[in-house]
Amino acid sequence: MLSQKGLLIIICFCKTVQSDHHANEPSEAERSHRHHSNYNREVRVTVGRTVMLPCEVPHAGNVTVSWFRRKDVRLLSVGSMTYTSDRRVRPLYDKQSEHWFLQITRVDEADSGYYECHVGTLPPRTALVKLDVKDPTANITSGKELHVHRGSPFNITCLVHWGDMPPSNVLWTAEEKNITLGLKDYVITTTSGNPVVSSLFVARATPEKAGKYHCRPEGFTAPYVMVHVLDGSHTGITIGISRKSMYVLSGK
Repeated sequence: MLSQKGLLIIICFCKTVQSDHHANEPSEAERSHRHHSNYNREVRVTVGRTVMLPCEVPHAGNVTVSWFRRKDVRLLSVGSMTYTSDRRVRPLYDKQSEHWFLQITRVDEADSGYYECHVGTLPPRTALVKLDVKDPTANITSGKELHVHRGSPFNITCLVHWGDMPPSNVLWTAEEKNITLGLKDYVITTTSGNPVVSSLFVARATPEKAGKYHCRPEGFTAPYVMVHVLDGSHTGITIGISRKSMYVLSGK
């Protein structure tokens, strides 16, 4: 027969060993993330918009769902209750889809990062959502001024960095007049991606082609470059052409 003191020591020892054993195992969130990676997704949005982060775990509507922000391990909500002082954040439940969402209004680039929803099923499940917030900008790579020699070709390249949606089209203007496809001496090439790359190639610089050129992606502020056409020889002008873009390198 063991004394009560001896029994207490054995129980404490077992609990200590058990705790040490579990300390070396992955957390429930890590196991759940590993087993349910098909629930992970990325959401892209533009600065100032409202975003709905989905917790796409089946039958999540019947159990408690909690939202965490991973970068600072902050609890944001449990069920319909909000646990953050940030008034832009609140959980929402859609009865039709039986999914929970985390709504964030007026998003900023600082909101970018990973968010986790923890679903109180047995075993627990976790959905990971990556939020990518972009400040949409468009810029011309040559800066505000471009000097070219008369008779030489030149190229203007515009980079359009977008958030949740790329521009549906990119137009070019010279002195507020549209440059249309097929116009003599002008070639416009635009490639998709993030950024969208749009290039205007002008085959021959003349005094009439001097002036202010705008790149006009729909829904974005239009950047411009002032083109100056110089008289005289154009020694040292080299033209480089690639499949995606055409550009001019000015030698000394």
